[in-house]
Amino acid sequence: MLSVLAVRNAIKIGGAELYLMNLARALKKYYPNIRLTLLSNNHKVARETVDVFNEEIGTKKGILRFLPRLSRYLIVYATAIKKINPDVIIFSGMTEKLALTIPLRLMGKKIVWLEHGRVFATSRAREITAFYYLASRFANAIAAESRDTARDLAEGKITKKKIQPIGTGVDTDHFSFYQRAAKTLTVGFVATVCWEKGIKQFMQTAAALKSRKIKFLVVGDGPQLAWAKNKNPGSVQFVGYQADTRPFLAEMDIILSPISHPGGLSLSVAQAMATGAVPIVSDVGGNSQLVTNNVNGLVTADPTTAVLRLNQNRKQLKKLSAAAREKIAADYSWQRWANGWQQILCRL
Repeated sequence: MLSVLAVRNAIKIGGAELYLMNLARALKKYYPNIRLTLLSNNHKVARETVDVFNEEIGTKKGILRFLPRLSRYLIVYATAIKKINPDVIIFSGMTEKLALTIPLRLMGKKIVWLEHGRVFATSRAREITAFYYLASRFANAIAAESRDTARDLAEGKITKKKIQPIGTGVDTDHFSFYQRAAKTLTVGFVATVCWEKGIKQFMQTAAALKSRKIKFLVVGDGPQLAWAKNKNPGSVQFVGYQADTRPFLAEMDIILSPISHPGGLSLSVAQAMATGAVPIVSDVGGNSQLVTNNVNGLVTADPTTAVLRLNQNRKQLKKLSAAAREKIAADYSWQRWANGWQQILCRL
């Protein structure tokens, strides 16, 4: 039995947390000889919990807040990790990577970093990226969720042989294909409700098309939820955070993801595509890796025109829907994803 520990601290459950929770399930299904334990400050993410400095540092002020707590931080994590005694440890958050990688490697542990987005092409403090580069030399492998992330790491002079593109995974049995039949078009948004995820563009699209018979559905919560509700033109339904998004994805003809920040692969977009929802995405981060324009979705800076176009051309909508499902089933299934992780973990 290979014992793997994944550490991820989070106040709320987002894409990175869901990634690790799903990875634990996928490995259990396809590789029962690999036991993945999750360690987090959030009991909704993991059974094994810790409660010490849960901020992900990225600024000089964050460093100053963290340093007085460093000794307690190391003691708490050393105790928790000793109790679990894993063969391999996966770090997802920046704080854990910077604070724990070097001491644990010196203790003989195997370390894998999981990167969901860019590290170097960001506004992080130079002190953070400099120490990230140093600590990366002690990591055994770095799993990059998207090709965009892998390029950013390579441009940051991270050792290329350590970088392993890994993608994401969708349980295509759970997120099965739905043949849409409703006459009213439904456009969905499934993400943290914040500026970076594109809620402003989504609400602008809803407002621009309010005179047409199009329904808009927002699944999720976040810092801009109150703002979005206040801007509701009357055609938008808000259902909040949902542990199981499948029933809502089944309603959506289109999933709109006009994100503005570079990152990894959107799990919510991939899951929606698996059900047959057509993705309309911005050309940012890993979106172009999931969506090929006019083949299995639309990549555009003008989501309003794109939605209107598909509303008027239901034949193209149906064609893109089938292609969206085919893309996920072929390239992002749980089994393919679990195979990739098994190779990384067992190689160590």
